[in-house]
Amino acid sequence: MFCLLTAYFDESYNDRTLCVGGWLCDDDTWKHIELKWAARIEYERRISALKGLKPLTRYHASDCANHKREFEGWSRDRQILLTKKLLSILGVFKPFGVAAGVSFNELKSAFPNLKTKKDIEWEAYKLCMQSCFVQIGDTMAHEIPYERVTIIHDQGKGTFNGAALSAFEDMDAAKKFPNKKYFVTIAPGSAEKFIALQSADLIAYEGMKLTDAHKRGKLDFRKSMEAIIGHRIPITAGYLRADGLHELAELGLILPGARPVSSSKKRTP
Repeated sequence: MFCLLTAYFDESYNDRTLCVGGWLCDDDTWKHIELKWAARIEYERRISALKGLKPLTRYHASDCANHKREFEGWSRDRQILLTKKLLSILGVFKPFGVAAGVSFNELKSAFPNLKTKKDIEWEAYKLCMQSCFVQIGDTMAHEIPYERVTIIHDQGKGTFNGAALSAFEDMDAAKKFPNKKYFVTIAPGSAEKFIALQSADLIAYEGMKLTDAHKRGKLDFRKSMEAIIGHRIPITAGYLRADGLHELAELGLILPGARPVSSSKKRTP
């Protein structure tokens, strides 16, 4: 007998960096997190209506941080307060957080056969998702070896659906990944249907900002990341190093570009 856990993942990226991040916990805990999360979003929707602003339908980390789209017209204090409130929800229930980032330039340097922007982004996503699988697998092996996990990733516009499935299938086929037994299945989902994906968007964005800053020599943590640590939320976050990418290339452990982006749509679950 085992308990089924669910990990929700999303990605965040800019012109230099991509990060995949998410949270893992049992489904009963997710129900409590989603209930409180939805209540806070509904509260903010009513506030926006009273202020004559765009109605808020969901949390989107990048839009919130940059006061765009549904967050247009928000004050900085309100934006910061919402982030604090959402982090406090995660702080109460303490799901396990994981994030992995990569530099586009470093990836292209290690694998020069990646010619197009879409190819680079697709492989960056796949590598980051695989890194998250490794971290989750290690955690489960040491902490909860009798449980199993289902992966739900944000379907977005569908760009990375094939990359997510490819990461999962490669892990399942790998003979040297003993922790693959903990993973049951993977599927895309929307942030409207799975509110937990909104929390994944939060950690993916923070992971992207952290990776981007470190790649540019800025080692300080953002206040939101400090808040996650302050809430004692268990989290493992990092990024693929340039030397590690070159080592993967030399060993031939991955073959970026072997599966073109155009074919990924056919492999979407």
